[in-house]
Amino acid sequence: MHHFLLRALPLLVSLLGVLPPPTVLAYTFTTIDVQGAVLTEARGINSQGELIGFYADGWAGLFHGFVAGTNATDLLNISIPGASATRLFGLNDLGQIVGGYIDGNGSGYGFVAQKGTIESFSVNGTPFTSAEGINAKGQIVGYYIDPSDQHHGFLYDKGVFKTIDNPRATFTEPHGINNKGKIVGTYREPK
Repeated sequence: MHHFLLRALPLLVSLLGVLPPPTVLAYTFTTIDVQGAVLTEARGINSQGELIGFYADGWAGLFHGFVAGTNATDLLNISIPGASATRLFGLNDLGQIVGGYIDGNGSGYGFVAQKGTIESFSVNGTPFTSAEGINAKGQIVGYYIDPSDQHHGFLYDKGVFKTIDNPRATFTEPHGINNKGKIVGTYREPK
């Protein structure tokens, strides 16, 4: 057995020498930095290269959403009137944008914006709702926080909410949905 290993070892070493090196992909990085902001986060991109995200204008700051064209330099500020925070999290190829905002009373709402109109929504009886992703069918995923501070996922489709929680989880947050209805996100199991 040892003789076989000793004979096979040089063959294995010579084979490793002819294997191609791992492929390293080359990327181009573009910095998006809103002038005067202390934090800028790009959170979504569609197939046309349009970007969305949010920025904070100071450490105590107000959060504002932004939409950037394909060159990532022309930024359009999106802020819900009267909100202390507006964050954009997802967009689709139809130009629909989803996000969340906090009103003057500290309640959080999800929204979908399209062509200058904004539709706000929340899961009834909850203090916080955030829309995180949208697909080409207009199906929205996100999460809400119930009065006992538990995070629950949801699918919002044609005005109807459906809760989606991992049955073992104490915390579920969907973040994206594709055109086939597959949902990605995070959950936390109890210890």
